[in-house]
Amino acid sequence: MFDGKFYWWFGVVEERDDSTALDGLKLGRCRVRVMGIHSPKRQEDNDNGEGIPTDMLHWAYPLMPINSASMNGIGSSPTGILKGTNVFGFSRDGAMFQDLVIAGTYGGVAKTKPKFLVDGFCDPDGVYPKDEFIGESDVNRLARNENIDNTIVADKKATRLTEVPIALGGTWDQPLNPYAAVYPLNSVHESESGHIQEVDDTPGAERTHRYNKSGTFEEIDKDGTQVEKIVKDNYQIILGADYISVGGNCNIFVGGDSSVFVGGNATLDIKGNMTNQVAGNVSWNVTGTYTINAGGNYGVTSPRIGLND
Repeated sequence: MFDGKFYWWFGVVEERDDSTALDGLKLGRCRVRVMGIHSPKRQEDNDNGEGIPTDMLHWAYPLMPINSASMNGIGSSPTGILKGTNVFGFSRDGAMFQDLVIAGTYGGVAKTKPKFLVDGFCDPDGVYPKDEFIGESDVNRLARNENIDNTIVADKKATRLTEVPIALGGTWDQPLNPYAAVYPLNSVHESESGHIQEVDDTPGAERTHRYNKSGTFEEIDKDGTQVEKIVKDNYQIILGADYISVGGNCNIFVGGDSSVFVGGNATLDIKGNMTNQVAGNVSWNVTGTYTINAGGNYGVTSPRIGLND
């Protein structure tokens, strides 16, 4: 019977409310093995048959922040917890511990890889913590600026684009990676599959960064320079007008074919000189009048000129 008291608890998640849980409600709930309340091991993993199997643990509800409405899909989704995540919360039914709320998660440093059958209170699938993170803080490496050679910083450096051709000569390079975070000034969010967002407030190295696990990213450095790299196709669809202003030089390199279709009129206004260099043939197909007005000399150099009526 509920005694009217407020009880805190600590525990480890063993199952998520996902497609394999067969729960159906999809409320972000987790089955939690509570320390001091549940046995460390599951019933099926004990020789004496004692303990509570995972599917008999009660679902614990995630507590959301006040900037999330938690209704009608408005706000943040209550997802992101993994099997093996350390969680704490409170019991809404007092000492009965049948109605649990997850108030938060907390990290640490895993000294060894836990074994569920031996230790209990860990990921029953043995996936988390991953082997490469044993002995390391659970805080994201990009936030700590540690072991950076095993992060996307190294990947982006290895795939940096250089010596991109400029028309009529010259090249340009993709800017160097501006990452220079100082703990604890870089706020990092990384998803389970490896999508990353950074908001870095490190003095002199402020950045915002959005990274897709495919390698496509968008990064803005302290000076406002933006690097956008798309590793596959890019589609930009504008149903209204489009206005582009480039205050400096503009260099465009196309490695394949280029095609421009204009449904209406087209105007090209050049205040300086214009040079067209074509390595192959040039064809002009004009169904109407073709007029050339030259204010100065007009010259054509060719070994042979053919005129067809």
